[in-house]
Amino acid sequence: MGAISSINFKKSNAIQTRHNDRDLPPNYLIGGDCEANRTHKEALALKNQIIKNAIETYSKTTGQRFQAKSYEWSAVVNIKLDTTMQDLERLTLFLNKKYGFQCYQIAIHRDEGHINEQGQKEINHHAHLEFITLNKENGRNMWRRELITPKVLRQMQSEVAEILEMQRGQDKRITKRQRIEPRKYAQMKEAEKKGKKELKQELLSAKEIKERLEAERKAWILEKNHTAEEYKALRELKNRIYIDKTELEKEINALLERLKSLNDENTLLREENRNLKQEIGLNEANILAYSPLFSDFKTKLISEVYQNIKHDFSNYYFDKEKKEFFNRKLDFKVQDNGDSIALNSKNSQNMSEKVSLMLKMTMAKGWDLDNLNIKGSDKFKAEYYKQITEIQKNKIKELENDLKAKEQKNNEIHQKENKNDLRAISDTQNDKIKLDSINQKINQIKQELATLTKKSQDLEFIEHLSSHNLSDSDKARIIQISENFISKYGESVWLDYYTIKEKNYKAMLGHLKEELPQKELDLTKTKELQQNLAELTKQKEALEVKSNQKSIKDKFQDFTAQQTRKNDPGFSR
Repeated sequence: MGAISSINFKKSNAIQTRHNDRDLPPNYLIGGDCEANRTHKEALALKNQIIKNAIETYSKTTGQRFQAKSYEWSAVVNIKLDTTMQDLERLTLFLNKKYGFQCYQIAIHRDEGHINEQGQKEINHHAHLEFITLNKENGRNMWRRELITPKVLRQMQSEVAEILEMQRGQDKRITKRQRIEPRKYAQMKEAEKKGKKELKQELLSAKEIKERLEAERKAWILEKNHTAEEYKALRELKNRIYIDKTELEKEINALLERLKSLNDENTLLREENRNLKQEIGLNEANILAYSPLFSDFKTKLISEVYQNIKHDFSNYYFDKEKKEFFNRKLDFKVQDNGDSIALNSKNSQNMSEKVSLMLKMTMAKGWDLDNLNIKGSDKFKAEYYKQITEIQKNKIKELENDLKAKEQKNNEIHQKENKNDLRAISDTQNDKIKLDSINQKINQIKQELATLTKKSQDLEFIEHLSSHNLSDSDKARIIQISENFISKYGESVWLDYYTIKEKNYKAMLGHLKEELPQKELDLTKTKELQQNLAELTKQKEALEVKSNQKSIKDKFQDFTAQQTRKNDPGFSR
């Protein structure tokens, strides 16, 4: 076979079909053949028809509104010198039959590559396959995390090699190699050729180093895909001492290799993360970049929309109409959708900053934090519960400080007035404050215990059920528990709204029996709440006894005073 096969998928872009048929040719072509089975206009017409049919089919088969987001994919395939359009059509038919991918354009490119040191063309023979990953039979998106796993992608590499009669490449888990885009590879070869021509052993001056690094910086600006951290790493090369040009070029190339390696290693993870978020309604493919606004407008926006919010907005940009907070430095935005607040982010870094802003927005809107419905990654949920716990602790601390302040104020009153009478008044006030606080805590614990009891009842109900001979009431309760589970923890491979729609009680019961005990059964918390309730009840009873004793004592003193006044001549008629 000889030639190494490869197929790699990435999200399609708006001009891909024009690139494929060379209606919009790039500036790095080196001459050669190009063949496409459809022009870009024909391809776009077919693409739109495929999408329209899939949406209609999905609505008819499920009775639901079409929700898929990430279904336009472009594949680059290595080919041989003699690979034909018929070979590639055979490949797309296989991918359609096995994976449900519908191809709307195929293009063979033999006009890209680089010029070697001898001035000869080295062609990069490859093809572009444009897909809509919506199933023709039911309209469902076939490019989902649970379907297109790393294992499936490795199997697909083997299938492509067999169909195109090429040698399958080694598994990258063994070679540790990362894929290089065709244009990047050509640039690397050009840079390598240029470096060999200029290989001269001569000392570099500070000016020469500066000029070389400045040239590299300008090239990066044109590429428009480097971060502030990468520019910083480039600047740091200036502080080193280089013996010759070769050493400086090696350092620059080493830096480029490190950056490329980091970027390639994260590509698949970022893609999977993006697909997952799109499945739950967070469309990251349409993030808008906003121009920075003046600080006085920031102040005005916060004053009008979030009067009580406290946050450092020095690195934020705003869209007043959409109520979006966009942090360009950390690359995320938080959007207020009225009855929900959504986070759009390309990574899981700086989660503390993101969650903190979202919670401050909810509190500024006056939402009850105990009634929030949380959806998102495990890392997001963990950070949310961490900050919620801290907020509750601070609230308790504020209440305690407020109570201490009131007690201190009462003590000051004691020192100014009659100590005996006012001490009784102060004790009564303090006891009432303590009793009110205890009653509030008791009610809160009872509510939490009621919730845990309901969860325990659901668990007991699920554990003793079989998928056979279910009554109508059993079925209704299973659906209710499943819907509550999805609402709280999100859809999964085995339990989603489609499963509920199809009334697959066996699948629902199986998943709930496995997942509910892990997520809902919290015996430790129940025991802790019961202990706290018992302790607070004792404190309440003690205060009530004390209050009753004080009431009896006061009545006795009032009675004695009345008797004294009756016998006093000064008050007789």
